[in-house]
Amino acid sequence: VDMRARDDSTPALRVGCVFAPKRDEGVAVSNPDAPDVPEPMEIDPPQPPDDFPAAKLKYNQSVEIRTAIGNMPWDMDWQPGAAHWAGWFRFVNTPRLANGLLDPLSSVPPCDMLGPALLQARGPAAEGKLVISLDLTIQFLADTDSEWLLQDTRVQHAANGYALGTVHLWDQQRRLVAFATQRAMIRPR
Repeated sequence: VDMRARDDSTPALRVGCVFAPKRDEGVAVSNPDAPDVPEPMEIDPPQPPDDFPAAKLKYNQSVEIRTAIGNMPWDMDWQPGAAHWAGWFRFVNTPRLANGLLDPLSSVPPCDMLGPALLQARGPAAEGKLVISLDLTIQFLADTDSEWLLQDTRVQHAANGYALGTVHLWDQQRRLVAFATQRAMIRPR
């Protein structure tokens, strides 16, 4: 699927999908294991300062995120380390299919999540950056009825204005429900 602006012949967004029926071939392997983190309700909700610009975005008012591994951008008392971040994610109004399962397309926003991992490597004093997706490939692996999804995000490489990373997305039963690879452009905020 190509999406274009009304008066432009160049695609602004290209989406490719592969759909296949489920088949039982007697093989079931999931690797790696989910990170060992507390349940979402055991983690305090973030408290961004009033002047934190992203807190006012409509998107951030429609989701709830609870950090399990890593730091928030407004926290200043920590040192840079591995480009790794993990946290619980849910929509304020959970999108469900008619059968009660979580709509698989609701995995797209939590899979588009390199920014927090990149922040962990850059540190609290680093200038704010936008991380803009250039390529996001998601493998949908399992159905779930879980309200909360655990994002385990790692940046494998960042240099020359670009970042490459992965997201493992787990449900509350620690089943791997999606895996994403992402290539993104890093720009000043």
